[in-house]
Amino acid sequence: MSAKSLDRACKEERDPKILKRMQAVRMVNIKMNKLGFTKRRACEVTAEELQMSESSIKNYILNYREYGVGGLYDRPKSGAPPIYDSDVIDAAIADLEQKGRVTPRLLAAKVQELQGGKRRMSVRHARRELRTRRM
Repeated sequence: MSAKSLDRACKEERDPKILKRMQAVRMVNIKMNKLGFTKRRACEVTAEELQMSESSIKNYILNYREYGVGGLYDRPKSGAPPIYDSDVIDAAIADLEQKGRVTPRLLAAKVQELQGGKRRMSVRHARRELRTRRM
């Protein structure tokens, strides 16, 4: 993976947690390649700047080197699968944006409509979904 692809992914990412991981990897790469830091020192300084642990940053670097940008995303958790498919939520948001108004209540109603009334999304869950998408 090149630095350009990481820069592009940073610009497109909407989840703040993943963005912080990308920035950590990016900062370590810059410190090592352009400033001549050792990997250990680059991780130390980056950990201080981003208020993260060094071990987390080292894990992000390992995952990035092995899996690319996809390695920085959370893996699925064990247990029950998500009730609401992200494709349905994205379609509902796109439809509401087209109409010009996106609110948690409207999103919850639209998701229920798109799923055929099977499950009702709570307003709290809709608010969380909008927050993760920075809306």
